Amino acid sequence: MGTDCGTQQRAGRQRGRRRRHCGHWGTVGAYLRRNQWLEKKMLLDEFKIVEVAAIVLRDAQGRVLSVRKGSSPRFQMPGGKLEAHESPLEAALREVREEVGLDLKNTAVRPLGDFSAPASNEPGFTVVSHVFIADGIFSPQQVRPHAEIAEVDWFDPSAPTTRPQAPLQAKIFAAVAQL
Repeated sequence: MGTDCGTQQRAGRQRGRRRRHCGHWGTVGAYLRRNQWLEKKMLLDEFKIVEVAAIVLRDAQGRVLSVRKGSSPRFQMPGGKLEAHESPLEAALREVREEVGLDLKNTAVRPLGDFSAPASNEPGFTVVSHVFIADGIFSPQQVRPHAEIAEVDWFDPSAPTTRPQAPLQAKIFAAVAQL
């Protein structure tokens, strides 16, 4: 029995369980998940949708952390695009670690909701964001810009700001202000 990649499957063990796998793609399950992700990515590209995940981090005053990439004039939530093997939560946790240096545990966050708006950095696209909220209180001393992040700032979700914000930010701030 072979997979679509043409490599013969063989019996083996992975994570303590017996599984059939090929030498090229790893387990057949991983191969199928990769193909499902590619099909999903093709559909998202066809319909001009960018799928991302983000985490809302609040300080003691209830302000929300926002980041600005060096390539963008607008602030947005710390987060980013999902990689092939990631769930939205895994992607959000990875992006927060990469962008602001915080290593959050899976249990420290809960879903806030899914939001969509015109993409800030990709004209003609719509961004769909899986947003989580961290249960802890964070301080400005805990976060620093990393990777492509040029600046971090804290915003009151219920107060207007003169600093440019990504279109999705207003929807997320409205949800946070109702908590």
